[in-house]
Amino acid sequence: MKIIKLIVAFFLFSNCIQKIDDRQNNSPERKIILSSEALKVKITFFQIVEYNNSNEIRPDTMHIQLGSDKILITPKGKAYKDGKLFFNIVPEDQITELFIYQIENDIIVLYVYSDGESCGSTAKRISLNQNRIIWSTHIYALNLARPAVKDNSVYISTLGFIGKLDLVNGKFIWKHEDLFVKGNYESFNEPEFMNDSLVLFTNRVPEMIIDSIIINDKNGKIIKMN
Repeated sequence: MKIIKLIVAFFLFSNCIQKIDDRQNNSPERKIILSSEALKVKITFFQIVEYNNSNEIRPDTMHIQLGSDKILITPKGKAYKDGKLFFNIVPEDQITELFIYQIENDIIVLYVYSDGESCGSTAKRISLNQNRIIWSTHIYALNLARPAVKDNSVYISTLGFIGKLDLVNGKFIWKHEDLFVKGNYESFNEPEFMNDSLVLFTNRVPEMIIDSIIINDKNGKIIKMN
């Protein structure tokens, strides 16, 4: 059984799908709810990764809690509350990983999508009152890491990429691309704030000698790479 799971995991990686931690719960419906607070903006963080227990690996139904509301989200991005459509993420393909932040009456969704052969990542701001997408931004798949929100910005990292995205207009305030060289900066941990002006991105792969990047948040310049 373990060998089968390893083969399946390797197949997913080869097809550009995010690698995730194995879950002990074998139920087809699972949920992970984590909370955090980012300085001046109180946010609620959700990370949902769902799999169907079959040879054909695909995302299953996702369940989250938004305030007092229990929300069901399908792999196609449709969110239902009390059996009625609440909002629609409108993903490019099936969602395989999803991060949600609620800010007032809007939500920020960052997700990985895949058709089984290729994948991508997108960030969107969606109005819950109007059920409409305010902005949508491509965020460079693959290996989308858990983002961090501070004030009106979200800090994002993927394969060979780090950036700061404005939550008001969905535009990058600063970004650095093409960082992936000889296996370095393949994937990152959640960004850390060292003080009011420095942001630390650490490599998620522990055996890498080159494992961190420090950014001056004020101007977006790289202070140190090691």
